[in-house]
Amino acid sequence: MVITRLNLPGASGKLIKSMARKGNIKKYTGKQITHAFRLHLMDAIGASMSVSGSAFNGTIGTIAIGIYEELAD
Repeated sequence: MVITRLNLPGASGKLIKSMARKGNIKKYTGKQITHAFRLHLMDAIGASMSVSGSAFNGTIGTIAIGIYEELAD
């Protein structure tokens, strides 16, 4: 329910429960969340090792990091 509340910030508890009963909201088990978390963590570690290896090797000289925020209309 916590993930659903984050995805639907303006929805009331009653509306979320109603949507869950109708099957409009997908429910995730703890095992599914743990598996997805591990997969994303391994991807992030692999990507950071790739970038750090390239930087150490001299392939990458300068790294620029951009942070963007999505603004609502």
